[in-house]
Amino acid sequence: MITSLPGNPNIQSVKYIDEAIAKFNSAILTEINLASRSKLINGKYRKLPPNIVKNITLRNQIRKRWQQTYDRRYRRTTNRLTNQIRGEFRDYDQESWKEWLISLNQEDNSIYIAARKYIQIPPILDTDGIKYTPLGKANAFKYSLENSFKTNPEPYDDAHIDEVNRAIRRYIDNPKPSSNIKLTSPQEILSLLKRINSRKATGPDGIPNKALKQIPTNVITFITKIYNKCLLCNYFPTIWKTAHVLMFPKPRQNRKLPGNYRPISLLSNIGKIFEKIILSRIKEDCHDLSIIPNEQYGFRAGHGCSHQLLRVTK
Repeated sequence: MITSLPGNPNIQSVKYIDEAIAKFNSAILTEINLASRSKLINGKYRKLPPNIVKNITLRNQIRKRWQQTYDRRYRRTTNRLTNQIRGEFRDYDQESWKEWLISLNQEDNSIYIAARKYIQIPPILDTDGIKYTPLGKANAFKYSLENSFKTNPEPYDDAHIDEVNRAIRRYIDNPKPSSNIKLTSPQEILSLLKRINSRKATGPDGIPNKALKQIPTNVITFITKIYNKCLLCNYFPTIWKTAHVLMFPKPRQNRKLPGNYRPISLLSNIGKIFEKIILSRIKEDCHDLSIIPNEQYGFRAGHGCSHQLLRVTK
């Protein structure tokens, strides 16, 4: 239960961080399951919102008056309400579609069934032949991704790569003292939760952003303690690195070849919030230490390609 999560959990080491995250995920998923209600509906049924039902009833009444009196005012009003109802139906269907997409879950294969229904994946050509089964197709995609994302066998600048590796090794061997690390706070986490998109897909943990926006105060303090312990230990939990990879075909390409599919990774939404916290600290250090040169315009706030072009032309 959410109320059973303490505001100040006892986290002594990295091992306890993973246990606290597992406890957090279990509590959130339990609350989601308890708040969800299932209703069996025989046949195709669409429950309309009250405003649409009210407009339909009013439209039918005015139409009946027009049929009785042939007054053009009633006819114009009927046509206007008909157009309004059509627009409301479009908005309602679009909202229902978005809610259905959010309800898809990787664990029960509902997202795979939905993707297979609308995106027909043909047999995939692997190195050892055609694959027809879902497992065979998944292995074909796995080998294709392994071949695509691998270390470049011919580095462009060995001296620069060695310098970067030495700098990273020095940082890992001599971590920043814990007293200098800027810890997060419940206020910072709440501000990040307010800005997240509720319609983003869930990761392997199955926790949607819509649920994170509604967590109570004690859960905020619980996850704050986890984030701070990760910052102090220089640790990024493995569970937040795990992703579900979905393959989407590229337009106008042969769908039998695994290389003609575009992969997307669905990560944990809780881990994404921690990434935002780390990014804010990295930006502050880069600004305070003047690490980023003034000539760099990419990946900087308030800078873009047009600004760089103007600088070059001037």
